Amino acid sequence: MKSILPILLFSLAAGFGVCSPERARSETVTNAPGVAYVKPFLLVFYRTNASPEVARLAEKFSSDYELLKAQPLPDNPACCVWLEVKPSFSKPGVPYYAVQVKEDGGGMIIASSTELLEKAVERLKKSAHNQAGQLVIPVGKFSYYTE
Repeated sequence: MKSILPILLFSLAAGFGVCSPERARSETVTNAPGVAYVKPFLLVFYRTNASPEVARLAEKFSSDYELLKAQPLPDNPACCVWLEVKPSFSKPGVPYYAVQVKEDGGGMIIASSTELLEKAVERLKKSAHNQAGQLVIPVGKFSYYTE
């Protein structure tokens, strides 16, 4: 029951819009508690037309977690770790980053700029820990928005 409670609370908060960018104040960080830790999915991809900085961050992510070499793709294949810079659809022009890690280790790290993408990758690494000789990351979501 204890392990289900954080998921239930986050689901309720998200359902009521507590974690939505519209509710976030300037410099606010929203964070869902990690209920489990997983090794990131072996495949790391980034958009084919991404900047060299995004490619570098994807390669660094792969290296940090001892994953396969990051590769460019035209679109997110969904079963991987995906890094991308793109504007926010919910609040255009608002600087942000969002990280989602799924139970299978796949997920997305998306930001409105290369600098914020780097901050998101750094923040995820700070929340990682060593488990049985491997770096593992928390399952869940976190984001950062400014107004």
